[in-house]
Amino acid sequence: MGDYWTICAADLVTALGDDPAATWNAIMSGACGLRPLKSLAQGDGRTYVAAEIPWLRGSGAPAPGLPADCSPAYALTRRVGRRALAQAGPLLASRTGLVLATTKAGIDDLERQLVAPGPAARSHFLPARLARDLATDLGLGGPVLATSNACASGLVAIAQAARLLTSGSCETMLVIGVDILSRFVLAGFSSLAALSARPCRPFDKLRDGLSLGESAAAIVLRRGPWPTALATIRGWAVTNDATHITAPSRTGLALTQALQKSLSAARLAPQDIGYINAHGTGTVYNDETESLAIYSVFADSPPVSSLKGYIGHTLGAAGVAEAILCTEVLRHGVLPASLGFENLGVSKPIRLLTGHQPAPGVNHVVTIKCGFGGINAAMILSRANHE
Repeated sequence: MGDYWTICAADLVTALGDDPAATWNAIMSGACGLRPLKSLAQGDGRTYVAAEIPWLRGSGAPAPGLPADCSPAYALTRRVGRRALAQAGPLLASRTGLVLATTKAGIDDLERQLVAPGPAARSHFLPARLARDLATDLGLGGPVLATSNACASGLVAIAQAARLLTSGSCETMLVIGVDILSRFVLAGFSSLAALSARPCRPFDKLRDGLSLGESAAAIVLRRGPWPTALATIRGWAVTNDATHITAPSRTGLALTQALQKSLSAARLAPQDIGYINAHGTGTVYNDETESLAIYSVFADSPPVSSLKGYIGHTLGAAGVAEAILCTEVLRHGVLPASLGFENLGVSKPIRLLTGHQPAPGVNHVVTIKCGFGGINAAMILSRANHE
């Protein structure tokens, strides 16, 4: 069976729910978290569609467990980190480390300071500072890292945590992915003409851009077996095509290599994979490139879907958030539909799901994440206790 790493516990906050079960149940009901965004007006007359966590900002009282003086990014990471650690049971804090995945961390802290300069005590727009303060708050004594690898950050962080476990640097790793909506992020994607004016439609013939979302997600990872296993990680690979700072490769070669190498690391064949959680942003070139890579490795495509139509593109959090939702796929034996997809709009005949599909026998799934700068990551998750 080879080496593997166990997801012992998980917590997740998205626009659809305050824990993994709530988000999963909303997905199963066909709910879409994408709504017209009003709290972060750009002043350009456009209405943006995004998946916003309902209680995260505004004049109302913070949700239970959130300190009133915390910035949104820090409050979210603290919340999911504490809850995931509590689920995992007794752990040796001095041998527990943290890897934080994010693209922009608490960039809204910087926005506020530019408008109204004040004390820099909560300057959590720096990923390393956010990770350090969070580890101190949670009482963790192991290695502390922050990784910012665009939209592949979450899977890269999980891989980094697994490497630290394998090296013996720690016994347990907490991996957290977080990104929140902000004026900075909205303006950046708008300047690239990457945002759709409607909920995104990954892989569909009429797709015209992505929809942003926000999330915080946490997993507790250990090497080898664990009694409360949610799923296991069997293999991964990270590649970079270095084609362009924002545009994906038009050939999909580097993503093809990531898929091939992750299968090799997991000692699995393409036909062993029962489901692919695609990156599926809804942009013309990302989805086409992804279809090329999937078809190159899986000529007989397993079922494929994107979760962006439900929770939006959560950027650096996406890898961790969607890995958690993949554990729900394995536990429940149901493959989620690709919300927004109707007619195939990519050149290769990959099998997009138009409805939820029962799959009680699925044992292995692949999750894919791609990002600016040409980075690609693929990871294989397997059903807990599956030999």
